Amino acid sequence: MSLPPSTDERTATKDKKSFWGEPQAVAAVIAAVIGAMGAIVVALIGSGVISVSAGPAVQPPSTATAPPPSSTGPAPTPTTATPEPEPTSTVAVRRSTGKNPITLTDQYAADLDSNDGGWAVANAAANSDWDIEFEWGGLGAAEDLAMVKGPVKYETCQNATGYRVTLDEKYVESGTRLCVRTSEDRFAFVTIKDVDSDPAQIAHDVTVWEE
Repeated sequence: MSLPPSTDERTATKDKKSFWGEPQAVAAVIAAVIGAMGAIVVALIGSGVISVSAGPAVQPPSTATAPPPSSTGPAPTPTTATPEPEPTSTVAVRRSTGKNPITLTDQYAADLDSNDGGWAVANAAANSDWDIEFEWGGLGAAEDLAMVKGPVKYETCQNATGYRVTLDEKYVESGTRLCVRTSEDRFAFVTIKDVDSDPAQIAHDVTVWEE
């Protein structure tokens, strides 16, 4: 003879099914869990464990308009005045010493009009056509000479006024500049390059113009 099922088992089974099987009960459990998690997150944020940072604020598009282009154009570039070059002489150079200065010893002279390779250097007593002579104690010219400070140019000699026949010994030194009027009426620019006392001699750089 079989016995009927136990009342306790039926009750347990019924209770189990009624708890998990009811949708209202499941929803209540889920809501309770979510509420508890939310409380934990809020607590962590308040304690500084979790930080929430908003992204960069989105700026509204600018409504400002670009300034209109200038109607006057770019500022003019400042200019500096260029000095005018010195006028170039129109008179042709007849000849010049270049790297080979004229060297005169005591009582010797040179013909600055000469086309001779050695400027017809000779003893002044033997050459009546000489234009510049060196004598110990001074420098003399057959025509005229003048001390100048200007550049080696025809105009420097053309505009000079202090012409004389001889140059005193105290001015006979390296660097002295002279203009000479030659026996054939030309201008010559003479620069004393070197003066030696032993042996007594003087060296000149010379430029002669055609007229």
